[in-house]
Amino acid sequence: MADQAQGLRKLVEKMGRDRPVPLFPESRVVAITSGKGGVGKSNLAVNLALALKEYGKKVLVFDADLGLGNIDIIMGIIPSFTLAHVVRGERELQDIIISEYGIKLIAGGSGVEELLELPDWQLRNFLSRLRDLEGVGDYVLFDTGAGINRHVLGFVLAATDIIVVTTPEPTAITDAYALLKVIASKNREAVVRLVVNRAVNAQEARQVVRKLRFVAREFLSLELVDLGYIPEDPSISRAVKAQRPFLYAYPRSPASTSLRQIAENFLAGEGTVPRGDKLQDFFRRMLGLLRR
Repeated sequence: MADQAQGLRKLVEKMGRDRPVPLFPESRVVAITSGKGGVGKSNLAVNLALALKEYGKKVLVFDADLGLGNIDIIMGIIPSFTLAHVVRGERELQDIIISEYGIKLIAGGSGVEELLELPDWQLRNFLSRLRDLEGVGDYVLFDTGAGINRHVLGFVLAATDIIVVTTPEPTAITDAYALLKVIASKNREAVVRLVVNRAVNAQEARQVVRKLRFVAREFLSLELVDLGYIPEDPSISRAVKAQRPFLYAYPRSPASTSLRQIAENFLAGEGTVPRGDKLQDFFRRMLGLLRR
């Protein structure tokens, strides 16, 4: 019996050595979205990832904006490969991950659209390959497109953790509410957090939050979490022109200070969302929504 037990232990150890070990045990998937384009959603995604890295977190940013993906511009990099190369079988998932500033990036490009065209057997093969990415970071931030078109909603409605970005502009607030209506009707399990960008001051940001929280609670039975705000700050546009994240280009700017506070608020709310969400499961939900 002792020999059998020892043999079993050796077999388990060998299986453990042969199996690829994920870099980190589990990831939380977060969809960062907005009802209107041009509100600073991608800038928030990149700089939030960097702020979380400062708190010791491992982060992967997935640029899932099919039309206007610009995370590579914000970070000053040119991706050699995108998700489309993986879908076509030209590259492995690990080949398309870019490391920059201590965080990781995947450019989605047209890869999501090409995924939708795959026959079921190829789609199952792709989903099985996502195991290679399990645990690639503590957080996987999906920078979605803006609005309520089907590609955006595929990511948003598949997520259990959503950050909605808006500005104090009336059109941005109206479009944010339209997005919240869809989330409230089709993804009630999600925790929805709100970030107000380009606020003149804290008072203006609080007014926007108060207005959206009231209508969401009153008419949608949806509780919004106030994640914080980023003030109007010329250092942001200067950083974009220099193709550097503002958190690194201007670390002591008002925008960077506010961004770090948003990261703190985000981490403080960890207990409100299920800790892990397998990328396989997230993609399966997302593709199921898009292929209906």
